[in-house]
Order: sequence, then C-alpha cells, then structure tokens
Amino acid sequence: MVFVENVYDPVPDDEHYEATMVYLIRERGVLRVETDRCELGLFAIADWRASLVEAGFLVEDAHYRQDDIDYINFICSKPLAPAGFAGADRS
Repeated sequence: MVFVENVYDPVPDDEHYEATMVYLIRERGVLRVETDRCELGLFAIADWRASLVEAGFLVEDAHYRQDDIDYINFICSKPLAPAGFAGADRS
C-alpha cells in the first residue's frame, strides 16, 4: 500500500484546514485507489455537539480532570431505526 497525504489551508486565519488522503492498494496484481477528504482543526465544543446531533447521535458529556486539566468526552449513541423502517440496517 502507498499512502499520500496533502494538507491545505485555504483560509489561514480560521481554525480549520483540509487533508486529502490517497491510498494506492494493490491486491493480487490489481490496483485499487481509495481517497478520503477530511476537514480538520480545533472546533468549539458547541460545534462538535451540534455536528454529532445533526448526524443523529444522542450526546452526553463526560467530564474528568487529570493533572489539573479539565477534559470533556462525548458519549454518543445512535438509536436503531424501527424494524421495517426504510433504510433500517439491523446487521
């Protein structure tokens, strides 16, 4: 496998940037190319929570302190769609 990553910051004055990854995967002599593009950066806690809720997660906060630093973790769960619901995946 060959991995190539390109990092680009179109707006240096904001808190995020983009990373594009290209994976060249050869299996049994056949080349497959996979790509992934991610928006990365430091985001406000409210932005994280809103994005998780928008994606359909139920979000709970878990707070802890270590070495005099307060941390927050998001505990996320996604309810299963009812049986027979269009698009329900029960696998």
